[in-house]
Amino acid sequence: MGELQVWSNSVAGGGASGIAHRHHQHSAYKRCDTGSGISSVVRLKKLLGAAPEALFVSSSPSPFRFIRKKRLISKMAGSEVKPLTADVVSGDMIFQPILEDGVFRFDSSNDRDAAFPSLSFINTKDRDVPITTHKVPVYTPTFECLLGQQIVKIELPAGTSFYGSGEVSGQLERTGKRVFTWNTDAWGYGPETTSLYQSHPWVLAILPNGEALGVLADTTRRCEIDLRKESGIRFTAPSSYPVITFGPFSSPTAVLISLSQAIVQIL
Repeated sequence: MGELQVWSNSVAGGGASGIAHRHHQHSAYKRCDTGSGISSVVRLKKLLGAAPEALFVSSSPSPFRFIRKKRLISKMAGSEVKPLTADVVSGDMIFQPILEDGVFRFDSSNDRDAAFPSLSFINTKDRDVPITTHKVPVYTPTFECLLGQQIVKIELPAGTSFYGSGEVSGQLERTGKRVFTWNTDAWGYGPETTSLYQSHPWVLAILPNGEALGVLADTTRRCEIDLRKESGIRFTAPSSYPVITFGPFSSPTAVLISLSQAIVQIL
């Protein structure tokens, strides 16, 4: 088997790339589209004994101020090291205030139209139409887009505990857990079952000072909610989707009241 070595440095500009590996024996195509015209098309030619081949296409420069470029080296047993580059589009997410003071929509690019319509909000315009406010987010998520997956991370103060994450088995507190929002027939489920019959990519964070923050990944696609890193939230799902934050507000009740105004229809 071969080994993969990775290092990175900061660069400005756009681009797209990928890696090819000699172990494989067929062609595969993967795409990472940030919604801003940037796309990566990676063709992996997998023929034993043939040199790796990659086809990289970029349609426009990146709109992001900071982009980390990662260079990957494929090292095969008994062969020389051959460097290949892979651009990873990443940075701080772009925010717009929506719904009411303290609620923000975050996107990975300026092209917000790349996201699918919301099935979480009762009125989809509430998610898409910004409001006028002087408030700015207390916590700004970061994103990384690679090979069709958008990874969103939010770092919170040490001592933060997590709840929510949808209909899953186990304890009420979800700190240290990982959940997949993908409906399955969960007959005979147990404490380690990571998904049941409903999917809700939602996390309620209780901060050390008693305030609360709600985070919604507004996607209907398979989504990983990873709460295993201390005081950190990580969502991973196919590109592109917005993240909505509610708060921080004074209490969990205040967060849930704000959330209910977006997703609950009052009769």
